[in-house]
Amino acid sequence: MPNPSSVSAQQINTELGVSSTTILPLSNNWVKNLASTFSTANTNVKMGDCRWGINFPGGSMLNYRSGIEDYSKNYDQDNRLYIGSFDQVPVYDFSTATQASCWVTLYSNGVMKIEANDSGDVGTPQHFTWLTSGTNADYTGNFTVDSGFEGALDAGSSANNSDLALSTTRQWYVVTSLLQGSGGDQDDVKVVQGNLIIKSSGTTLITRPVTLYAQATLGQIV
Repeated sequence: MPNPSSVSAQQINTELGVSSTTILPLSNNWVKNLASTFSTANTNVKMGDCRWGINFPGGSMLNYRSGIEDYSKNYDQDNRLYIGSFDQVPVYDFSTATQASCWVTLYSNGVMKIEANDSGDVGTPQHFTWLTSGTNADYTGNFTVDSGFEGALDAGSSANNSDLALSTTRQWYVVTSLLQGSGGDQDDVKVVQGNLIIKSSGTTLITRPVTLYAQATLGQIV
């Protein structure tokens, strides 16, 4: 198993969005959300956990058809990665079309990309470096879908609920139906909740809860 790359307290503070001089113990809830580790014992939250948390970050990405898109870190609230795309047109004609999608991609070159897109404009993806120690073949990625939750990844996604070698690019996504203006008021929602689990030699390095929420709407549908 590769050891995590070194990480400094300043890098942790930068990821958390606090001053570089802020002193946060490893038992701090923000730090736990970053590391996605929730033990109450200081000794069970290590600096290495924070390295994996930075490599596979949480946060919230929201995209709207109007061109408004935002990505922010929410470690003060939770440890989840939430990606939401909303392609909604209340007033439309026969030529209007809406479609929304949300994506998580782990490239074999060591880059992680998250994106939320709609048919009105191309979203602005966020990129992170997940491979900072060892080689891509040292790692597996697994998107587990919460049982009992209504929703499924699109058929073109990589397999879910299975450890997949990251020596090959993997991506998981949801895409709504393409809604056409000639069909009257319409609404389509695709939602998946689960966990992105990264392992090395069968040992879990981080479990990051993930929500993908895509919604396309034509008309005044609530």
